[in-house]
Amino acid sequence: MSKFKKAIIIVLTGLILFSATSAFAWNVIVYLPLIETVHDIYVGMQESIQCTWKGACTKFYRQVDGRTDIYYNVDDLIAHFREYEDSYGFRASSPPINAVASLGERKLNDGARMASASGTRTEYSFENTLEPHWHKFAKGDLIFNAGTHKSNQVLEFISNWTHVGMKYDGAYMVYDSIPGRGNGVGVRRVQESFGKGYAYAIKKVQGPSQIAISVAVEHSKWKYNNQPYCPPYFSAIFERENFIRSWADKNDVSNIHCAKLVWLTFKLAGVDLDSNRTISNIFKNFHETFDDLGFLVEQAWVGVSPDDIYYSKHLGMDQYLIGRLAGKYSDLPHITP
Repeated sequence: MSKFKKAIIIVLTGLILFSATSAFAWNVIVYLPLIETVHDIYVGMQESIQCTWKGACTKFYRQVDGRTDIYYNVDDLIAHFREYEDSYGFRASSPPINAVASLGERKLNDGARMASASGTRTEYSFENTLEPHWHKFAKGDLIFNAGTHKSNQVLEFISNWTHVGMKYDGAYMVYDSIPGRGNGVGVRRVQESFGKGYAYAIKKVQGPSQIAISVAVEHSKWKYNNQPYCPPYFSAIFERENFIRSWADKNDVSNIHCAKLVWLTFKLAGVDLDSNRTISNIFKNFHETFDDLGFLVEQAWVGVSPDDIYYSKHLGMDQYLIGRLAGKYSDLPHITP
């Protein structure tokens, strides 16, 4: 047994004995969770372990400012949405007239799953879809994708469109947020985020002028550039639900995923792109609010998904559309500018 472990055991044993023999014996209850926490940290410092909060997920440790601890990462997001897929739904009634792709109704806890139809779908690349038309789109136009990137894997269990970003200046550049070391919010080549996919769509935000949209994108880039995709250094000694809540909450800017970035960007231009159609019954992950049609939603997800944005009343008609979404039995109409 290591000196570190012996010291921890001796100290905690002394605290428990003191509490048990004093007039404040009830304090023992306080130390029992402490023992478990210290043990988890110790074990986690030695090796990777399985998290015990509602199913298996990957924990790992890293050195941060001289301190060793255990942290959740993007794999835990994927594990959560895979495990609790039927605890998320989508209100598809009264779709906006400008949404060509039909997303479909999904109720909570009805056993419905986002069918994985990857084997029956054609995989496209940027080069044979968007590239010939790229020059026809404007800065700030929204690019939707159902693809194979790591970012698509996070949302594929609750959203038909699994990634969204914005066209940026320069040759084939986008402004978006993707997971991975050195990534997060930033400007990158479109192939890094949208290189391959089963479906693509491009839509323009209605209302603000093109100048106002460009200003909002630049303001967003100045304000949020380099923000991480996942909550940074979120210790796994806390429940995973807090990590999930921080990642999802669209008002939590300590971490910004793809749809959250788009929502934050156009909020700077005075446009709320969250249609509030995604619902949830996961603890701490829903609230009562109104959708963009004015109807009360009692279990609206605290986050925003690409589907929420695609069904926003503030978007124009699809400028470009191709492919097939998961679970659909027919291809989307092929629309080109």
